[in-house]
Amino acid sequence: MDKIVRTVYRQLYKKAASVDKDIAMRSVLTCSPQRLYDHRRGVWIAFDLAKQSGWPESRIFLDSLIRKLNHGRDFFIPQAGRDADDDGCRGGSSEGNRSGGNDSGGSNSSSSGHNNEDGNKSNKNNTHGGGEPSPTLLQVLRKSFEETPFTVGQMNNAFAALKELAYVTEMASKHYGSGVLPPKEFDTLPKPKLTVVDTVGEMHHLSLTKGLSDVLERLSGEEKGMVSRKSEEDVRVKEETKDGTGKGDDDNDDDNFGLSGKTPIKNPFETPKVVHMLLAHPQLYEFFRYSVMIVVRSTPNEAAAFILNKPLENDEGMLMQVNSTIRLNHVHPILGKHLGNHTVMIGGPVSRGSFDSSILLLHRIPDVEDAIPVSQSLWVDGNYDVLQKKLDDGTADAKDIVVICGFSGWGAGQLAGEISSGTWVVARGSANDPAMDDFIFALARHAGVSSCGAPQQPLESASSSSSSRRKAKKMPQGGECRIRSAAAWALAYSALGPPYADLARNQKPFMQDPREN
Repeated sequence: MDKIVRTVYRQLYKKAASVDKDIAMRSVLTCSPQRLYDHRRGVWIAFDLAKQSGWPESRIFLDSLIRKLNHGRDFFIPQAGRDADDDGCRGGSSEGNRSGGNDSGGSNSSSSGHNNEDGNKSNKNNTHGGGEPSPTLLQVLRKSFEETPFTVGQMNNAFAALKELAYVTEMASKHYGSGVLPPKEFDTLPKPKLTVVDTVGEMHHLSLTKGLSDVLERLSGEEKGMVSRKSEEDVRVKEETKDGTGKGDDDNDDDNFGLSGKTPIKNPFETPKVVHMLLAHPQLYEFFRYSVMIVVRSTPNEAAAFILNKPLENDEGMLMQVNSTIRLNHVHPILGKHLGNHTVMIGGPVSRGSFDSSILLLHRIPDVEDAIPVSQSLWVDGNYDVLQKKLDDGTADAKDIVVICGFSGWGAGQLAGEISSGTWVVARGSANDPAMDDFIFALARHAGVSSCGAPQQPLESASSSSSSRRKAKKMPQGGECRIRSAAAWALAYSALGPPYADLARNQKPFMQDPREN
């Protein structure tokens, strides 16, 4: 019996040492959520999954072990300057997935971003989750096993932990080098100076909040007494039907402006001082998998963001363009005239009313009246007639516009709770950073290809073998779309520098879902 015990613990510590050396592998270890968000009441409520599901003691132990390893979070996020070192955490092996999900696509950290060394020297002061380093797996195991008396139950716990770590290391070895790297065409793209933080700063100054309220909570023109963003003829007819003089109620209402084709009331918006981006944890699945978002609203009661790297696809995995998706006779002519070949990007699962009424434009065209600033040279919407005139006379380029449908929204305290659980890595940058807007557009441009008129680029994976390249070329269109989205996600992580860039090596080959083999 003693020999069996020693053998099990020896193997357990050996596997733990391997996982400790690689941040990507450590990030595979996730635990069950302890609370759920009640959207109806707008509060977090406690939830005991182990009790609800009748877990055995060994699984409860394993879940508790991983939570200790993750500093109390559901997901592991490294501590900058503490969890990374030259000898360990940027090790060469990759990772698998505890739940059958993310098999690794990794190599050493030098390959997690093509331009990390030059582009991220300013990111070494990133902080996340407090001042203390995350405990190593070896430390947690020793505390769990060596400081408590031996029992049969403890032996079962050791077997459960060994099985978990064996799966992680096995998948890491099996899928080493199969992950998607940041796009090589952006090697020379200057990366913004980003800092990883624990919270999203409030964006609650009156003008920005009011403008986004009109966009995100927009009612139809008939309901609110404002013109909608349709054709110039529709706008003119609706204006004339308000009263005999051709003036509607909105002509005297400062709240109703900007998104129509009519001459807007001058109302300057305040430009935010910082930009916040949300990077999905590699173990986050379903709708937000491998997503990168830019926060456009943050108040104590709600938050909103746009996904930058999620193109709209049909059932066959083909990218959907404006002219084949939107009823052009129900929207402003700019969409059909100049943006018809743009890929529709999914900003999130939340919309207001019809698909057509949920369309927004993210652009970097200056001097557009009533455009809502996201950074120094990045705006949302504005007066569409002004935008169209600039495109007509050649003073603006349609490549500087991204067509977005819907947005991602959170209730009171919901986003903060998700951040504290490790669901999102929050990156903060200056709105005045000249590299910020180019970087944000690069993410959307690569994921959507035609969303900004960018040419198709060859896909690049961590594996340089000809067989891997042949597989990528033969992959269905849907697989290519997912790879491009994941590559944009990896690009965003590469801008954070070590140790966060290593999280992007936690990928499942060819973007399969967890249930797929």
